[in-house]
Amino acid sequence: MSEKVKRSKIAVIPLRRPYRETIPALVLFGACAAFFFVKANNNDRGLILNGVIHMEREGADWFYAVMGLLSAGMASLGAFGAWRISQIKNFQVDLGRKEMTFPSAPIFRTPVVTVPYDRIDAVEMNEASVYIREGEKVYSIPSKWIAEGWTPKQIVEEVITRVRTVRSKAEPRSTGA
Repeated sequence: MSEKVKRSKIAVIPLRRPYRETIPALVLFGACAAFFFVKANNNDRGLILNGVIHMEREGADWFYAVMGLLSAGMASLGAFGAWRISQIKNFQVDLGRKEMTFPSAPIFRTPVVTVPYDRIDAVEMNEASVYIREGEKVYSIPSKWIAEGWTPKQIVEEVITRVRTVRSKAEPRSTGA
C-alpha cells in the first residue's frame, strides 16, 4: 500500500487524460474524411469491391460520399471526446471519508461520478478497467488512465477498505444484554 494514503483522510489518485487515444483517432478519421470527400468529388470511374459489388460512376460517388460522412462523424466523436476530457477540471480519483468521486468511462456519459461508499455493491478489476457497481449501474476507470504510483489492484483494495470502514460504522452495535 502506498504511503501517500491515510485511510481516515482523503486520498487523491491522479489520472492520465486519454488524449493519446482520442487525438490520433481524430487525425486518422479526419484524414479519411478528407480523402473520401476528395475522391467523391473527383471520381471519374466506377468501383468494384472484392469482385462482388460493382458500381457505376454515380454509385461510386455515393459510396465515397457516405464513407466520407461516416469518417467525419467518427472524427467529430474524437473531437467531442477530447473536448469533454479537457472540461473535467480535476482528472483524478478522490477517495473521501464517505464517498468517492472520479471521471467515468466512457467519456460521453456523465463526466464526473460521485458514489457514496455505502451504496457500492461490488468493486472488480480486470486488465482493462476497475469497475464500481452501484445497484444496476456500473462505472469504470480504465487501467490506462491510472498514473504511475498506483495500480488498479491498489485502488480496488483501497476502495474495499473504505467501503468496509463505512459499513462497519453504520452497523448498530450490540450491547450484549
